[in-house]
Amino acid sequence: MITRYALDQVLVAMLLCTPFAAPSAARAGRHAVFYVAPAGADSNSGAFSAPFATLERARDAVRAERKRAPGTACTVYLRGGLYPLHATVAFNERDSGQAGAPVLFKAWAGEEVRLSGGVRIASGRVGPVSDSTVANRLITRVRDKILQIDIAGVPADMSRLQPHGFGRPYSMPPPELFGRERAYVLARWPNRGYTGYDRVVAEGSRPCDGDTSGRGGVIVYQAGRIDRWQHAEEPWISGFFHYGFADDAVAVGKVDSGKKELTTAQPTFYGFAAGEKFNGFYGFNMLEEIDLPGEYYLDRRRQRIYFYPFDNEDFSDLSLSLCEAPLLAIENAACLRFEGITFECTRGMGACIEGGHDIQFISCTFRNIGTIALCFGQGVGPDGRPASRMLGHFKEYLYSHQTWDRHCGSSHLVENCEIYNIGAGGIILGGGDRITLTPGHNRVSNCAIHDFNRHEKSYRGAINLDGVGNIIDHNEIYNCPGVAIHLNGNDHRIEYNILHDAVTDGHDMGALYYGRNPGERGTIVRYNYFHHIGPREGLIMSIYHDDGACGMQVYGNLFYKPGTVAVMIGGGSDIVYRNNIFVDVPLAFHIDNRVQNWAGAEFAGPDGLYRRRLEEVGYDRSPYAEAYPELCHYWEAPFGLPRRNLIEDNLFCSVGQFHNGAPEWVQTGRNYFTDGDPGFAQMARMDFRLRSDASVYALLPDFKMLPLAEMGRQRPARSAAVK
Repeated sequence: MITRYALDQVLVAMLLCTPFAAPSAARAGRHAVFYVAPAGADSNSGAFSAPFATLERARDAVRAERKRAPGTACTVYLRGGLYPLHATVAFNERDSGQAGAPVLFKAWAGEEVRLSGGVRIASGRVGPVSDSTVANRLITRVRDKILQIDIAGVPADMSRLQPHGFGRPYSMPPPELFGRERAYVLARWPNRGYTGYDRVVAEGSRPCDGDTSGRGGVIVYQAGRIDRWQHAEEPWISGFFHYGFADDAVAVGKVDSGKKELTTAQPTFYGFAAGEKFNGFYGFNMLEEIDLPGEYYLDRRRQRIYFYPFDNEDFSDLSLSLCEAPLLAIENAACLRFEGITFECTRGMGACIEGGHDIQFISCTFRNIGTIALCFGQGVGPDGRPASRMLGHFKEYLYSHQTWDRHCGSSHLVENCEIYNIGAGGIILGGGDRITLTPGHNRVSNCAIHDFNRHEKSYRGAINLDGVGNIIDHNEIYNCPGVAIHLNGNDHRIEYNILHDAVTDGHDMGALYYGRNPGERGTIVRYNYFHHIGPREGLIMSIYHDDGACGMQVYGNLFYKPGTVAVMIGGGSDIVYRNNIFVDVPLAFHIDNRVQNWAGAEFAGPDGLYRRRLEEVGYDRSPYAEAYPELCHYWEAPFGLPRRNLIEDNLFCSVGQFHNGAPEWVQTGRNYFTDGDPGFAQMARMDFRLRSDASVYALLPDFKMLPLAEMGRQRPARSAAVK
């Protein structure tokens, strides 16, 4: 008879002879394998039949093995199940593998491995609403559908919401309710979109101008529904209160139903303004507004959660997020890989990576996360200085310190991952040196990033990219209210991606955005598909070269229903659009000379923003002088005149207007224009392949067909070894 122990050893021996268990480069050397299981014990040996219980114990076993036998390739297999993490699991240089002998943490044989920063809610805590006072505050038509969760005794920090939005630091939400794959949202009205307001009674203070008095504003609202908010315990509003690119969320201080006035407890970043179509808001965090499946309210005073369950909700898999620190922190490590693992249900980050090289996340899932999924490099601490494992005023600090070395490391890879239900964007990716133009070679590839920005909407992209020489390729990014890719830095490649249903809210925003730094050049945007960007009103673009942004090559892209304006060139130079297809857009290019209007001290003076930024990187010295020779002439008179912009060899189909710029701001070579079908395979089905007899080739014989089949995610997944 074959005993269970003997069978285990046979299985292990078989697995060690396959690429599944041992990386091929390490087959000739020693390969150590450990196992972890939710029902294991850290006092075990880590064998298949005696697995460890925690990731930390397996990490320590790998450290000991590699210390005993340097160069050993190590694999840790995690058996399926839920692994609660109450604090960060940290990795450092002691956990490094090496080329040909990596350290791999991998889900076993396709089993679902879940690293959770929350606590699972016992089904016995879920029941009908027991307090008649609470029940009477609920909307009558859904009252019998609302359930409650008793969280008394759950070790949760019941911290309150903080103001969040444009110009503010990344903020951590209070504990949130999650299903297995679905995020519950704080009850809101309207359930979709925004309600308008008539006028501003008091603007409130303006933090953007350094006013720290904290005075809230007063607005006159329209909807009678808002009258009932005067009885809510912790009402908040979120919206666009001044500019259409700047969302903000503040607490409600008072609702006066007689005057139809709403007073906020805090100021918005730019103060309140009115009169624009995009000026509007929605109310949230109110028991009184639970009326759709997926909405909830966290009652701190009663220590209960009231929620309208999703259809077919599995009450045995409800969780409350607790962990504030990153689930993983990887600092100065190398050749370390995580594969097939789900990171979920946390108030903070999924993982942060600082320094090192060749850290890889392959076929992982990041979901139901309060801030962002992954951060490569440092953020900013409460003291306003660079800090590890934090986000803070990351974007504001980078704006003021453009050459900031965030210690991102190099040659990191996020591949074939799915990222969704994220609070404030997906990935912060940097790397490289802007002074020397040394590339970082960090990469996000073949990922699906969607349904992010649950809390913070403006300029919290699916990918926030900075540094030099990093790559975003073959991803699908969709379902986001604001920017999809926010770009800083030089010489990046953004290629073979599909971006759609992005920038669904607001005004004066783009799906791919960069701006206010004429030294950030050399990025190539090629072979991407932008479609169904923004609403069909307002000012929404697919690509936004904002406020003097320069030096981008854009070719081989498809723009279909790409916003009200496909491309905005706001005063910049050296931007080239070639061999692109534009279909169904009112205005293909908006081009202006706005920088000429800013030729004062703020931008061009001795201490002006552009002057400081160009001189800091040595724009007229090596390596910038060789990489971007046209930049040496940036200050030639007349300052700010757009120069050397080129639009040629593009196909325009059903475009209302080609461009609205002056002839001296842009050169236009040969382009093809038609209001009919130029020869697409099946235009009605969004199949924009060009037939060999397409009429465009008669005028543009060198026009190259776009590699449409190669855009977006590729299955099977592309090899992680491809660089």
